[in-house]
Amino acid sequence: MKIRETIHRSLLATMLCSSASGFEADNLVVLRVGDGSAPLSTAGNAAFLDEHRADGGLVSATALPTQRLGNQSALLLNGTSIPEGQLTRSQDGRFLLVSGYGRDLGTGSTILASTASADVPRTIARIDALGAIDTSTSLLDAYSTLGFRGVASADGSGFWLIGSGQGVRYANFGATSSALISDTATNLRHVKVIDNQVLIATAQGTAPFRVGSLGGLPQAGLQTISGLPGLPTDNAGLFANAFAALDLSPSEPGTDVLYVTEDLPNSTTSGLAKFSKVAGIWALNGRISLAPTRAVAVRPTNTGVQIFVIVTGETCSTWTSNVPTRLCALTDSGYNQSVSAAGLTEIAVPALNQAFRGLAFASIANAQIFGDGHED
Repeated sequence: MKIRETIHRSLLATMLCSSASGFEADNLVVLRVGDGSAPLSTAGNAAFLDEHRADGGLVSATALPTQRLGNQSALLLNGTSIPEGQLTRSQDGRFLLVSGYGRDLGTGSTILASTASADVPRTIARIDALGAIDTSTSLLDAYSTLGFRGVASADGSGFWLIGSGQGVRYANFGATSSALISDTATNLRHVKVIDNQVLIATAQGTAPFRVGSLGGLPQAGLQTISGLPGLPTDNAGLFANAFAALDLSPSEPGTDVLYVTEDLPNSTTSGLAKFSKVAGIWALNGRISLAPTRAVAVRPTNTGVQIFVIVTGETCSTWTSNVPTRLCALTDSGYNQSVSAAGLTEIAVPALNQAFRGLAFASIANAQIFGDGHED
């Protein structure tokens, strides 16, 4: 196993650590909170990008910055807030993206989400395929006294943001301010850019969608989020959390298979819901019963789909109390086929005083991405 230390870089001197060889193609990256020594805390813990092989073997660990250096902010995560700490990959595959808080480690005791963003900026980490981290996007006006949950991008030049309130915001790379883009729903769970659309998930009961689209890549003006056609519009039909998509059918334009995680503890609706798009309408292909499921990454295989999930449970499929997070793997059938999960296996578990949060495939230089996990 190689352990990688990544040096903070500034605009004046863009530097890569000499020991950093970059991410390996097709590997998984898990966003981990906690260094294993300090207890997980609402006031903030160090965060790491753990690179894993498909069998769970640890390849490398990259520390996100815990102290400000020049225009590069620290980025901490709330150690106990499960909805926070998402990890996404830009649509073009070149960058991993993390949302967090610009507080230097050990300098505050208040809950991160309760802080004013003017004092603790809501910060975005952009990580390229070589492992270089940039945290110059540090926002003074976003999600003040609210949780900062997720960030998505088409190509790393601008970002769509979500949190526990305020709705969807947009910020340019390197900015200190942002703009409100949509308040159709304010308490949001997940965001990604897929098929040149910003897709959003929510479990807010009053929202008119569970997974919806902004209809493109808007950077200004107040937009309406429209639910994806055919998907349930209430929590009884789909308790949406994170999602991942693939383009598998040559006859259906764009992505056509969608996996949505559900995370009601100890509930029959926890796990993974599978939908396929047929003639433009999303249809349910069934559910995979798992422990409360927080994050998902998928990719096609010769025989179907390989799925990776982060769950909170005693095992990959059971939950009884607040227990460790786990990285699990399984396989499923292909496009518009009944869900047929097979080979459910636990492949990694964090150590004491650590937790897994977000999940994505590694960033790849000059990659072209089809769907959420298919490189070509």
